[in-house]
Amino acid sequence: MSVATDEVPYTIINRGDGVLVVRVHSQTRQGRKLPDTSFTFKPGDPQYESWQRIYNENHPDAPVNTPPSVTEE
Repeated sequence: MSVATDEVPYTIINRGDGVLVVRVHSQTRQGRKLPDTSFTFKPGDPQYESWQRIYNENHPDAPVNTPPSVTEE
């Protein structure tokens, strides 16, 4: 799942293993556009709780910190 709007210059992706990926979108300046930049945050990182709160505000029904389900064979 991700969060992105026209007003927000980033996308937040919940990888499903407790890690959030924040992708900051580049803006065009002087006719040139740089590549986007990505940051990862895991529980315990200083900025993790802030990004988790933003993610949860946009996905109130999507749990964060829930590991992906494992199917037994």
